[in-house]
Amino acid sequence: MSNKVVTSALSRYAPLRYEATRPFAMTLGPRFHARAKLGFKERSRFLLHELLPAVRQALEALGRPTGPGPGQAELGNVQVFGGYLAGGRIVFDFHKRLTMALLETDVEAVPLSAIPRPADSVYLHFGAGSGVSIEGDVIEGAFVTWSEGLGEPRRLIVDFVKDGQFSDRLFWLQESGEPMVGCSVDMSEPGMGVIAALENSVREIEERNKAVFEQLAETERQLERKYGEVVSIPSPVSRIGQNLPLLKRGLALVINCLLYLRVAPEDRSDEWDDRADACLVDQATNAEKPGTRRTAERTLLNQGYVKIRYVGHQFASTAAGQGLGETGRSVATHFRRGHFRSQPYGPERSMRKVIFIPPVVVNPGQSELPGRIYEV
Repeated sequence: MSNKVVTSALSRYAPLRYEATRPFAMTLGPRFHARAKLGFKERSRFLLHELLPAVRQALEALGRPTGPGPGQAELGNVQVFGGYLAGGRIVFDFHKRLTMALLETDVEAVPLSAIPRPADSVYLHFGAGSGVSIEGDVIEGAFVTWSEGLGEPRRLIVDFVKDGQFSDRLFWLQESGEPMVGCSVDMSEPGMGVIAALENSVREIEERNKAVFEQLAETERQLERKYGEVVSIPSPVSRIGQNLPLLKRGLALVINCLLYLRVAPEDRSDEWDDRADACLVDQATNAEKPGTRRTAERTLLNQGYVKIRYVGHQFASTAAGQGLGETGRSVATHFRRGHFRSQPYGPERSMRKVIFIPPVVVNPGQSELPGRIYEV
């Protein structure tokens, strides 16, 4: 497999870059995650009285930040990273051709109930040429977390990572730090469509959560009095309204990636990142005895190495994938958009399963394909 992982700070994967440049998050993230499950009040108390001072102390140990920006950014980043650690440090790497196909695949009709949950939190890697930009920055991946705080509605939280984000070891010298842009979707109505749920969540935030922001404002005033500088507590949805059109496109890609994991489990291969000891990797992969393989795998995990889950290489070799070209761009006039659908199969076609109908490249001078045969 090409595109191997090198040293973590230069890794192509954002979670490994973050881990390398923010070692303090390895302890603060899990602490936050444990408290966040106890509900909004406990989460807010931990943010104010424990996480904020701990982040400030960690940054000051690195050097004096230029202002409050880096600390504010890390308050949010540590929360996201804590969920990723709790979810098992799972990284999915999607082939470029598959990513481009999923961008041309409709998601509006997909209900919330159809969204698979491979773990409590995962990282989806799209690559630098993902085709999605937010606030002028190309998005290379996204942290995806299912949140269920005590007394709170179930939410799907998506935090997008910019191309190359978290690779700067001197991040604390950047005026604004390295914040992520994200969105939150209320999952409490399973039959609602994904995009409609996102729009509803935005309206709820803008119309009904004024009290929450007033409480955050009061907390910020307390922090300003305590630390003698302007402090802003980042909210994962504070800029969601202005970014809604682009977030819809990013969220659609995330949902389509999750759906593809469900409908094509065979189109995946797992490999250890190449920081790992070659002998241990060989034992974990090729040892004759299952016990030896399991022991080697546990050792690799305990030493902090990550198994990358590569997705979409089978699709990339199909006619649909090859039609997208090596760079993800096609010389075609247009696409016939793809979609996911519930396909009947089995005895008397009484059973159903979700299948992926990829987009079709329609070339100049060629007529539309007369039809398709679906293999189920």
